[in-house]
Amino acid sequence: MERDYGFFEEHLSKFNKIPLIYRFEVVSSLNNGFGAHWHPNIELLYFIEGSADVLINSTYYAVHAGDFIIINSNFIHKLISKEAPTKYHCLIIDNNFCSQFFLDYTESLFRPMIRSDQCQNIMQEVIYEFLGKPDTYRTDNLKDLTLLLIRNLFRYNKVDDDTNFLKESSKISLVKSIIDYIKKNYSQPINIDSMCSVVCISKYYLCRTFKSVTGQTINNYIVDFRCQKAKILLNNSNSPIKEISYLCGFHDAAYFTKCYKKVFGYIPSHERQPV
Repeated sequence: MERDYGFFEEHLSKFNKIPLIYRFEVVSSLNNGFGAHWHPNIELLYFIEGSADVLINSTYYAVHAGDFIIINSNFIHKLISKEAPTKYHCLIIDNNFCSQFFLDYTESLFRPMIRSDQCQNIMQEVIYEFLGKPDTYRTDNLKDLTLLLIRNLFRYNKVDDDTNFLKESSKISLVKSIIDYIKKNYSQPINIDSMCSVVCISKYYLCRTFKSVTGQTINNYIVDFRCQKAKILLNNSNSPIKEISYLCGFHDAAYFTKCYKKVFGYIPSHERQPV
């Protein structure tokens, strides 16, 4: 899966004329997926095969084929497959477009599991439009379906009293700060003590809080993040593998190979083999 990993995800440049980003994702191995990140636009995941655990702001949701979930604005989320393959449709909806029609969802909270047949039927129509042959009416149809889907999410899935839920907890804010720190410094040596000095909290509290929100230890998260960055460079540059390992914060080539195999199931040189 080619997916931004482990930080705030920016979508503005990707919407173009259509207020949606659509992806069909296949997770081909167990305990794989995407790392913890967040973004202001809501995300819908519609599962058609396999099963996974989706972590949303510290809460795990076990999902299976046929399940349809929504990830609220700016909620930290990650996905871990529990069967291989796990397949799902992913839809990200542009709030700037919705706001033009007084449907700003960033100040609302929706229940994660979508049970509404209406919402599911609209989602299937959106998928049909994306997978079908583009024609003159496609863009307008997708805009209409976007508004219809958002209206029905407000109707059937909005939490009525969401005041307390929308106040981001100090733990979530802390974890976002640490993830941002990792994003900015992953190419350099990182240690937990330096993070503690940045956020002014104890090592014990930081480690416990990070794992409770992301489901990973800080050290495992850093390794995964670096390996994901290395994978992108391996597939999109001609730089030597050893150089890429250094660029991504691994200052021992053998350790990089060991970590990469643990994350992806194969060694880095596999990325360079002809298909």
